[in-house]
Amino acid sequence: MLVSGATTALADVILTVNGQKVEKSVTRLTFDGDNVKVAYGDNSTSHHDMAEVAFSFSSSSGISAVSSFGAIAVSVGNQLEVAGVAPGCTLQVFDVRGRLVAQETAVADECTVDISHLEGGVYILKAGKEIVKFVKR
Repeated sequence: MLVSGATTALADVILTVNGQKVEKSVTRLTFDGDNVKVAYGDNSTSHHDMAEVAFSFSSSSGISAVSSFGAIAVSVGNQLEVAGVAPGCTLQVFDVRGRLVAQETAVADECTVDISHLEGGVYILKAGKEIVKFVKR
């Protein structure tokens, strides 16, 4: 899914670094704090600060897509307040190891995801085709 140990390409991942689309086939994404390591189909890798990197997904499995990266507003506490999503959109929260730790379906363009059970740290929110990194303190 978001972080994969698979040896095949993550065909639906579109990677942009510093505003430039990366044309290589992505096979694995791993996260370590505020850093992301990207493995490619040609066996090369790259390391980036998360602030330099944007991921999106080329397919949304029939779920209405969020309009653009950065269009999602996120407020974090024990509740993850998300705005700018389409009703019916599945919101998934992943830890830096790629494990799904919370999930909710938006019933309106604003949604709340309970993250009170999560420890402080860096997490990834996937909403439709878009992802946003956030920190729970």
